[in-house]
Amino acid sequence: VVGGIHAQFFDLLEVFKMGGPPPDTNYLFLGGYINRGLYPLETLCYLLALKVRYPSRVYLLRGGHENPYGVLQYANALLGKLEDVYNREAEDKQLLYTLYKSMPIAAVVDNNYFCVPSGISPSIDEIRQLNELDRFVECPQEGPLLDLSWAEPEAREGWQLQYGSLSYAFGPDILRAFLDGNGLTKLIRGRQLVMDVIIHNIQYTTHIHTIHTHIHTHYFRDMQVAWMA
Repeated sequence: VVGGIHAQFFDLLEVFKMGGPPPDTNYLFLGGYINRGLYPLETLCYLLALKVRYPSRVYLLRGGHENPYGVLQYANALLGKLEDVYNREAEDKQLLYTLYKSMPIAAVVDNNYFCVPSGISPSIDEIRQLNELDRFVECPQEGPLLDLSWAEPEAREGWQLQYGSLSYAFGPDILRAFLDGNGLTKLIRGRQLVMDVIIHNIQYTTHIHTIHTHIHTHYFRDMQVAWMA
């Protein structure tokens, strides 16, 4: 399970070096393929090529950055790479819109691990409800599609409104109830910078892991690439 790559193409190659290349190893990516880094075009195209080549070995979730803003950044990357960009830019953007809307929003691994870009939603009590969502839309400004991509764990119990955030914060009691109600043991998430690259929150005992994969951020350079087997 791999956290956000965020256009760090060489970090992605390091992940495959550590874990083994597809199809020798199965991979689940938790969204966050572009933005922040220097190689959005290379990173996204390489992952898509792997998905096409090994559809049952590589899985790509839709995260909070797989949205119209991310499409714009991708298009900007094309400006210096395509001579006919003015004729193809609109078409490329529409293809990316369609691509992002087609990506799954969550995954369950080994019937135990609930894997999402960020968190859970007060609108979702049971896993089966996810199959009832229409994911083939742009991410709305509220609701479960937004929450799965942006909600974050919080030490306080219950649901909390986060100042300056797009979604909610959820407490340990909320997470335990969700996991117990669905026969799951852990939440695996990726949308957060953590210095220990894989962190498990003390307040959550062993119920949650956050994976930080890309190491070349704007602020920190001396970090390790992380993934979870």
